[in-house]
Amino acid sequence: MALDHASLRKAAQSLPSLIPDWLEVDQFVYWKEEKSIVKILGYIGNIVRIFKNGETFSVELEQLQPLEQFSLNPSNLEAIAHPPFRDIALQYIDDLAQVRIISGTQPDLRPLPQSMHPVLKTAFRQVGITQFYSHQQMAWDELEQGRSIALVTETASGKTNCFLPQAFQLALNSQKTTLLIYPLKALASDQMDKLVTLNESFPKSLRLKIARCTGDVPLLQRKGYFRGTKSPDIILASPDVLHHLLYRTFDGEYELWREFLDRLELVVIDEAHAYLGAFGIHFANVMRRLRLARHYARNTKSLDSFGQSRTSHGLERVQAPCPPSSQQINYGTDRPTQQDCPNESNFHLGAKNEPKWVVSTATIANPLELASQFTGQSETKITLIDRSGARRHERTLLTFKPQSAPNYLVASLVASLSNLGLKGLVFVNSRRTAKSIYSLIHAQTNGITSVDIFHGSLLPAKRRNLLDHLSRGSLSTLISTNCLEAGIDLALLDYVIIRGICSLNSFWQRGGRCGRQAPGLIIFIPDGSNPIDYYYAINSDRFFSQPEKVKLNPNYPSILARHLLCAGAEGGLHSRTVENYFGEKGEAITAELVKQRQLYLSDNGQLSKRGYPHGDISLRGIVQNKIELVNVETGEVLEESSLDLAHRECHKGAIYISAENGLLQRWRCLELDAANSKAELELLKNSDTNGTQGARITKPMVELLVTPVTQLEEAKIRPTFVEDGNLRLSFWWGQVSQKVKGYYEIAQLYAPVCSNRSCLRYHQPQSDDQTYCGTCRKKLSKKLTDKVIEEICFTEPLTTSYDSPILRIEINHKLASAIYTEAETWQKTLMQKYGKEENIPSSLLTVFDCNSVHLALHSASHSLIKAIPLLFLANSNDVSSLIDERDVRGDSNANRFVCYLFDTVHEGCGTTEAIYEDWESAIQKAISLLTNCDCGDVGCPKCLSDQQCPEGNEALFKPLGVWLLRQCTVQNADAFSRGDR
Repeated sequence: MALDHASLRKAAQSLPSLIPDWLEVDQFVYWKEEKSIVKILGYIGNIVRIFKNGETFSVELEQLQPLEQFSLNPSNLEAIAHPPFRDIALQYIDDLAQVRIISGTQPDLRPLPQSMHPVLKTAFRQVGITQFYSHQQMAWDELEQGRSIALVTETASGKTNCFLPQAFQLALNSQKTTLLIYPLKALASDQMDKLVTLNESFPKSLRLKIARCTGDVPLLQRKGYFRGTKSPDIILASPDVLHHLLYRTFDGEYELWREFLDRLELVVIDEAHAYLGAFGIHFANVMRRLRLARHYARNTKSLDSFGQSRTSHGLERVQAPCPPSSQQINYGTDRPTQQDCPNESNFHLGAKNEPKWVVSTATIANPLELASQFTGQSETKITLIDRSGARRHERTLLTFKPQSAPNYLVASLVASLSNLGLKGLVFVNSRRTAKSIYSLIHAQTNGITSVDIFHGSLLPAKRRNLLDHLSRGSLSTLISTNCLEAGIDLALLDYVIIRGICSLNSFWQRGGRCGRQAPGLIIFIPDGSNPIDYYYAINSDRFFSQPEKVKLNPNYPSILARHLLCAGAEGGLHSRTVENYFGEKGEAITAELVKQRQLYLSDNGQLSKRGYPHGDISLRGIVQNKIELVNVETGEVLEESSLDLAHRECHKGAIYISAENGLLQRWRCLELDAANSKAELELLKNSDTNGTQGARITKPMVELLVTPVTQLEEAKIRPTFVEDGNLRLSFWWGQVSQKVKGYYEIAQLYAPVCSNRSCLRYHQPQSDDQTYCGTCRKKLSKKLTDKVIEEICFTEPLTTSYDSPILRIEINHKLASAIYTEAETWQKTLMQKYGKEENIPSSLLTVFDCNSVHLALHSASHSLIKAIPLLFLANSNDVSSLIDERDVRGDSNANRFVCYLFDTVHEGCGTTEAIYEDWESAIQKAISLLTNCDCGDVGCPKCLSDQQCPEGNEALFKPLGVWLLRQCTVQNADAFSRGDR
C-alpha cells in the first residue's frame, strides 16, 4: 500500500498535539459522532483508541469530549413536555447521558358489565368508578365464565379492579368467598382500606365481612374473625399467616375457617413476581396445601371428632386427626383412634371443582408458566391478559452518567426536586445507602428537611405514619428500600429516583410508582464503581429489553417434605390424593417420610403427623431471631432487625443512623444482647459524631465462610481436554457463615481528590485550597471520601450461619498449570494489542494483577450462576459462589484454590444440586451465554458480573472463564469417573 507522503509531511510540520487533562487511559468520554459514552484505551498524538460495546475504534481527538463538558443539546430537552421535569434536566444537563420520553396512551373504556350485581354497580359509582378499562372487562368476562387468568398489565393499570369486583359479585350472588394473598403486609393493609371503602358504600344489610390475616394483626383479632355465626366473605392474607392458618382446617374452634374454605371460589395471588427462590418454592407448596384443604373442607361434612381443644402457645400444637390403625406397625404409642379419621370414601379424589384463580404479576417473561405452578392448572386453562386499556401518562426517563459519588448527586437532586414542589421516592438497594443519602440531605439543609427513611425494620405504626405524612404532603420524599416497590397505592408522586439497579423487573416496578395520575419523572443514578450500574448507564436502551423469568422448582425434596408433614398435621392428606396435589415426586417423598416414621399411614390410606411441623418452616428462608433496637434511656423499641443485620450494624460500638420527624439521629450501640434479642442504643449529640473531621460512621469487617460438613455423594472426577487435567466435583451439606470480626470508625469528608489512577495520591483527600494535585499536577475534583479514624477488632467474631447444600469444585495441578499458561498467552495478546499495560482497559487488567486460577474459577462460577434460568426452574439469585484458599501441603496434585457454589437460603432450594447433577448441560449453557453476549471479552451483567457477589465482582476475567468451561466439555463417558484423584 502506497504512503500518502503529502499527509506525512503535513503531520511532521504541525505543532505537537496538546494533551488535555481529561485524556486519561481508562476514563470515560463522549464520542460525538456516535453520540455515546466510550472508554479510552490509549492514545498517540491526536489519535485515540476507544472501547464501545465490546469493540475498539481509533478516532481523532477532536471527535471526543470529556463527560464534564459533554451535555445534551438543550434542544434534546424540548420533547419534555412537563416544565418542572425540563427544568431538572436543564439544571443537570452536564451529568445526563440520555433522555428518553415514554409516551402516554389514551384509555380504552367500557361500560360496567350488565351482569354486575346492581348493588355492586351502585357502590362502584359512589366511589367514582363508572367504567372499566378494556383489560378489566376482559378479566370480568373470563372469571364469569369460570376461567382462571394471569394478569401481566403494567404498573398502575388498575389490576386490582380486575378481581376485586368479582370477589364482591361472588359474595352477593352466591355467598361464595374469596382469598386475596399478598406478599407484603403493607400491601395487604393498603388493599384492605380499598375494600372497606367500597364495602361501606353498600347498604348495611348487604355489607360483607372482610378480614385481614397478616403478621401485624394481633392474634386475638385474627381469631375473632372466626367466631360468631358467619365466616368472612373475603380474607386478605399473607403467605406466612396462611401457612399457619391451614393447620386450623379441622380445629373445632376454627369451624368458620373451614366454612370459608368450603365456600371458597376465588383465589387471588397478587404481586406473584415477588415469590422468588426458596420463598417461591415454599409458596407453591402452601398453594398445594390450600387446594387440598379446600378439597377436604368441601367434602367432609361430619367434623365433630375434630373439635378437640388444642394447647395454644401462639403457635398451637396438634393431635393428629388421622392416625395409623392398630393393625399397623407401631410407630408410636401416643396416637389418636381410628374413628377420628374422615371417611375417604366420601371424597372426590383429584382436582375437581377447583376455584378460579387470578395470578397478578409485573411484566415477566413466563407469566403462564408461573401461574400454572401456583394454581396446579395447565397453562391452556389460564387466560393471559397482558394488554392494558388504562390510560398511561407520559414518563420522562433521565439516565445519568456513571457517578463517582452517587449519593451526593441524589441528595442534590432531592433538594432541587423539593424546591420545585415535586413529591417522590428514592429507591436504594440497602439501608446503609438510604441512611447515607439521608445524612447528606440533612447536612445540606442544616437539619430541616421534609425527607425521611422507609425500610422493613421500622415498626408497623411508624411505617403507616410515614405513608400518611407522604399522602398529606408533610413529607415530600421517602428514601426506601424495596419494601415500597410492590403495588401499594401511594399518594400522587411526581418522581422516582432509582439509585442503583437491581433487576429490570425491579427497575420498572420502582419506576411505576410515579406518574399514576399525571406525568412522571424516572431518574436513574448509576454508581460508577458498580459494573452492573455502569453497563445500564452506557447501554440505557437495555432498560427496554425483555424482562427476566421467574423460575421455581416446587418439588425440591427438603422443602416439599416439610410441607407434606404440614399437610399430614392438617388432617387432609390421603395416599390416594398425594400425587394429585403434590405430584409424582410428592408420592416418592411421602413414602420416604413414612419409612422414616415422620408420617403415619393408616389402613385406610390416611396420612397423619403429630406435633406442629409448621414451626419448622420459614417461608422466606429467615431462621434468625429478631433483634429489638432499644433506646437505653427510655426503653422504647426504635426498630427491629434480623440478627445478621444487627451483627453488621448494631454491634457494640456501632454508630446507628435513624430518622425521626425529619431529623437525623445518630446512636451509639452500647451492647448487643443476642440472647435476649435486643440491642441497647444511646442517642449521641451532634458534636459526638461531627466536626472538623467529618460525619462519623462505622463499617463492619465481614468475612464469608463456607464449611462443608457432610459429604452427600461420592466425588466425581471430571476430565478435561488438558492432558491429565481434571476437576473434582463433590456435593456436601454444610454451613455458610457470616463473621463480623470488628469494625472501622470512619470520617466521611468531601475533599479535593486526584482522579489519576497512576498517581501515588490517587483518591486521597488533599487540602481544600488546592486546585491541582501536589504529585502529578492533574486537576483535582471534589468527591466524598472515607478516612479511617480507628480500627477495632472483636475478641470473638459475631457469627450467623445457615445450612445449605454445597458444590465444591477443585482442580488438580495439571489443569492449574494449563490455566497459568493460558493467562500468560492473554497477557501477551493484550500487550501486543494495546502497546503497554496502562493502555489496557481496567476490566482486562485483572489477568495481570490476580491469581490466574482464582480468576478462572471465579469467572466460570459466575457464568454458571448467570446460566441458571436457561437450565432449571430457578433464579440466578438462588445461588452464590465463593473462591477460597486452603492448605495443600503434602498434596502435590492439588491446587490451593477451591470454588464453592451454594444455595442462598436455609436448607437450600435445589439449584446447587441441579448444577451438580446436570454439570454437562450447565457448562454448555454457561459457554453459550458467555460467547453469545455482545460485550466481547470484557464481561457484563448479562453474562458475568453478579449483584450479590461476595467478592464485589473483583478478580473476574471473562476469557479465562470461557477457556476453563470449554476444557470441561469432554463428552467421553468412559473418561467420567468417581472417587479420589
